[in-house]
Amino acid sequence: MTYFETHNISNFITKHEINAINAKPDLSAKKYIGVAKDGQPIRAGSTGALVKVALSALYQHNRTTTYAYKVLILECLMSPISISIVIPNYNHGHYLPKAVTHAINQTEPADEIIIIDDGSTDNSLEVIGDLIRQFPQIKLLQNQGNQGVLYTINRGLREAASTHVLMAAADDWIEPTLIENAKRQLALYPTSGLWSSNSWIAFEQAPEKKIPARMLYPCGASQAHCFLSPEQAQKKLLQIDSWFMGNTLVLNRQLALQENGYMPELQSFTDNFLYRVLVAKHGCCFSTQRLGTWQICKNSYANTFNKQAEQQLNVLREVIQLMQQQYANIFTPKLIARTDKRMRFNLARTIWNQQQGRVTTELKNILQQNFACKKIALLSIVALTVAGKVPKIGMYLGQVILFVMLRPFDLSNQIKLLSILKSARLPAS
Repeated sequence: MTYFETHNISNFITKHEINAINAKPDLSAKKYIGVAKDGQPIRAGSTGALVKVALSALYQHNRTTTYAYKVLILECLMSPISISIVIPNYNHGHYLPKAVTHAINQTEPADEIIIIDDGSTDNSLEVIGDLIRQFPQIKLLQNQGNQGVLYTINRGLREAASTHVLMAAADDWIEPTLIENAKRQLALYPTSGLWSSNSWIAFEQAPEKKIPARMLYPCGASQAHCFLSPEQAQKKLLQIDSWFMGNTLVLNRQLALQENGYMPELQSFTDNFLYRVLVAKHGCCFSTQRLGTWQICKNSYANTFNKQAEQQLNVLREVIQLMQQQYANIFTPKLIARTDKRMRFNLARTIWNQQQGRVTTELKNILQQNFACKKIALLSIVALTVAGKVPKIGMYLGQVILFVMLRPFDLSNQIKLLSILKSARLPAS
């Protein structure tokens, strides 16, 4: 069955009309389309919701010629955006049904759904078998033994058949309109590095109690969606650091493969680093809608890494070296310096929390390396020492001191976040 037959294109356009349009290369849909409501040019894209958007743009400009519709639909079909949902799994059989059901129940279907089992020892394969019987479109890949999450997601990136990939987690889930929204915007900007959206956050102890993710948008909060050019994305990385929610992020598969995918040496920071490279090189799309739920689990890969100070320090060195050498053409010295300080703050906070408010030699070294002036470094060490002795609030006070000392350029962002928390009535912890 052809692509045209699969999507009932005969309802819109006949084979004779297809041949006639193909014979007139000067008849481009672009001359009929004009611009969309937000002033951005409409380009060829995918089917379904994408065609509706394009036709809506034609209505807005009173270009209602039936022939123009057909040219537009044909052009959309000739360069479709496709999305594979890849779900890595290791011993998360109890989470899989929810993640898969949400991936299936989309207003615009994903073009491919792949589950990669990484040598699970629970009942995952039995659960996956039941899911495949219920949803035959699911494709199962099995690793030879437990290879680890980074091997698994890189395999998914390589073996996916679509132009774009959503690397979903077995313990997260997406909203019904995520694929539709992603395809709609990526069709307008098919060469962008990625598309992402805002998200909900849930905790494994009470997953039904969702709270909004606390994040600063790369575009205005009043905008439903936006596109950032590479230059704009680089400025936003400098201003607000990362805005990427991995559970709702759809990346350009070919561009990601050109960067060698997820670098194992960067451990749990590997996805965030890849996203930074893609947006700095190719720009990105963003939606302010909350189109997924990130479930925070106590023993997750990221949470485990965030408790290991030595590994964090090794990753910090790797990241800065990559930015200074391999990616010096897209990351400015100012952005590299801020990234270093932001990562050092995370490392210092980890040590502070692990040591229950004690100022260790490791912590002193981080602060001394951060300040050229020894007096300022000494002042910060003294302030932390005093904070550690304050009952009840000493731990939080120490984190505030570390933030002010290591990330003073982000204080305005923190104030904005606190304002968001206050308006949403969320806990500040």
